[in-house]
Amino acid sequence: KISYHGEASLIKGGSKEINWEIEAHSQGSAEMLLMDRFHLGSSKLDNVWNKKISKIGTGTLFLPKRGLVRLNREQVDDFEWWKQNRGQKNETAWPRYMLFSLFARKYLRTRADGKLNEWQSSIRKIRPSKLNSKLSFLREYQLEGVSRLQWLHKLGCHGLLADEMGLGKTVQALAIIHSSQKSEYPDLVVCPASVVPVWVQEVETHFPDISVQVLKHDNTFKNSTGECLWIASYTQLRRHKSLLEKAKFRYAILDEAQMIKNPQAKVTQACLSIEAKHRLALSGTPIENSALDAWTIFRYLMPGLLGGKKELEK
Repeated sequence: KISYHGEASLIKGGSKEINWEIEAHSQGSAEMLLMDRFHLGSSKLDNVWNKKISKIGTGTLFLPKRGLVRLNREQVDDFEWWKQNRGQKNETAWPRYMLFSLFARKYLRTRADGKLNEWQSSIRKIRPSKLNSKLSFLREYQLEGVSRLQWLHKLGCHGLLADEMGLGKTVQALAIIHSSQKSEYPDLVVCPASVVPVWVQEVETHFPDISVQVLKHDNTFKNSTGECLWIASYTQLRRHKSLLEKAKFRYAILDEAQMIKNPQAKVTQACLSIEAKHRLALSGTPIENSALDAWTIFRYLMPGLLGGKKELEK
């Protein structure tokens, strides 16, 4: 016969199931804090037990006044994945757009606070921008595109403008730059070498007040003075990758963004090292072979949004 004394008697009830979720709290205008929360029935467990529970895996743990507990079996794989990814990030600096992330995790649940819920719903309610009267030459759908992308940038997200050739992706991108508030940082457009003259011509035709610099061996970011638009071919950007370590930009725009679909290519690595407040990708063919073609583009736009490559493949 076995005698149970004190809280040991709780063992007789067997193990109870803990449910896990992530609580998201707004932190500043573009970031959020993600925290583990564990629930036993309708009650939330104290934070003091989080570290012990986080090591539980498929095992069982004894909690004072609670007895034996184990993690919901359906959530074990997702929780192990979360621990691994959380360890790779600064927990106080998760970008807000990660609320939309396609983690490909079936049992990962996120509870957002009021501000984040409001922010999340506002993504879908685009507010038209009050654009400069000098942009009257834009067509209606182009004005809508500019407004939509500016709204995304205002909310801390970064867009992919995928449209057919000849419908004005270049002029929309320049309109965004032209109608934005002044900045101490320059803007950057990266495009195929054959398209560099097209960008220069569009600026001269529609936005002559924008100062243009073309990146080449005798004209680099080191010569940058004040606000201007740098236009760089993908080849020149790769050659000058070392200069990107100290360079900062307001807008960084990739034209023909499918050029970086190979995540291992040196030109892709150069583009991923660009530091900019706002990022934009333009492409007529963002998906040429499979949905994975878009994975690197979004790795540039919003790192982490589509999870790891293997996860997306799965």
